[in-house]
Amino acid sequence: MLFVAKDGEMMHKNDKFGLIVISILLIAVLAAGCKKGGNTTNGREVGGISVTTKETTTEYVRYSATNQAIIVSIDLTRQEVTFVNVGGIDKYTLTYNGGTKIRSRNGTELTMAQMEAGQIVDIYYVGGTQRLMEMCESSTAWKNDSVVKWKVDYDKKRITIGSNSYKYDDSLLINSNGQKITIDEVSDVDELVVRGVENQVYSVVVSKGHGYVRLVDDTNMVGGIIEIGNKIMTLITEDMVLVAPEGAYTLTATKNGKGGSKEINIIRDEELIVSLSEFQQEATRYGSIKFSINPEDAQAIMYIDGESVDYSDLVELPYGKHTLKLTSNNYDTYQKTITVASIYSTISIDMKEEETTTTKEEETTTTKNGQSETTVSTGTGTYNSKVFIVAPSGATVYVDGVSKGISPVSFSKIEGSHTILLMKNGYKSKVYTINLDNTEEDVILSYPDMVKTDE
Repeated sequence: MLFVAKDGEMMHKNDKFGLIVISILLIAVLAAGCKKGGNTTNGREVGGISVTTKETTTEYVRYSATNQAIIVSIDLTRQEVTFVNVGGIDKYTLTYNGGTKIRSRNGTELTMAQMEAGQIVDIYYVGGTQRLMEMCESSTAWKNDSVVKWKVDYDKKRITIGSNSYKYDDSLLINSNGQKITIDEVSDVDELVVRGVENQVYSVVVSKGHGYVRLVDDTNMVGGIIEIGNKIMTLITEDMVLVAPEGAYTLTATKNGKGGSKEINIIRDEELIVSLSEFQQEATRYGSIKFSINPEDAQAIMYIDGESVDYSDLVELPYGKHTLKLTSNNYDTYQKTITVASIYSTISIDMKEEETTTTKEEETTTTKNGQSETTVSTGTGTYNSKVFIVAPSGATVYVDGVSKGISPVSFSKIEGSHTILLMKNGYKSKVYTINLDNTEEDVILSYPDMVKTDE
């Protein structure tokens, strides 16, 4: 059916009615979209809003909606927000103003200053002008705060947090101090905020980073134990630099009954120099060890540092390294080096029936937080294979705090997770994490050029 408008223009009545209905529906979507968590398709133009001009005419403004995006950065001065779509890699920037609606996932109104990089949000914006109309926390996204126990499988691209395992891909956005970094640049001492959707991680923010502790004047303390709070405990080596979590901690160094403690404050990305000459006074720290010998009828005789010891009860030893030896009829002689570094710990030993004569390299058992951790140090790594760091050139390479020389450099390949620290005068230090397997293959690593420090 046709009708005549006041201006004489012929229009289809049904078309005009349809246009009115669509406009009303799309205004309702814009007003309530965030509250519903959004149900549109990434980058798809889905609706619009009506705007009244000074001439009182109606302008139909199209807008686009993205189901989910990650906040990359927020510029409060310029009133700009940079995003990347969930699962995407291309960044784009939208402008906002006082009329932009910002809500929490439960509908509470927020300000832009309350939002942060790494958040997963639902956004609605005007195409062409790139104007942000509405943004809210995504109702389908999850968040884990203060993550300190996590592990990355770089080959399978999976992140394990506690008992839960999540996948990630190349779109994973990682932010540290406002800078984008890669997954292998996250240190295992860092504290994280992890966000994702369902079984995939999309955003990681390093909420608490790391600094560096350089040990000097170490002549009389090499071979002793250093502890930083309950975060780090390791043997002291020559020219050691440790990657340590930022914050205030008690540092303790001991060797052969001597040692001491001091309070330290580690600042992110900065180096703290600690002189071990301060730790030469007599120490009174002892640890009690409960030995469990299997089988119980082995009737083994225990020697520690060459002296016979009754292990039927707790054995008290000073902090430091000790030589442990067990002898028994019909069982192989058991020998290793233990390191005492906690008030109480347990060590379980399985005696093997005497069959063949075997020769072992040094085994080191380190007691920590009531647990015993055993590592084998053969001095040859796995199958005599090597790890080569070929770039950047001229950097001092530290592996788990131990100096390996100036790059290009190689060192023995030992299975497990390791921290690689690169340091060079005039350049920002860099930390990488590697997972080494137990194959015979050599590993060749080439890292990006180091960045000069600000003059």
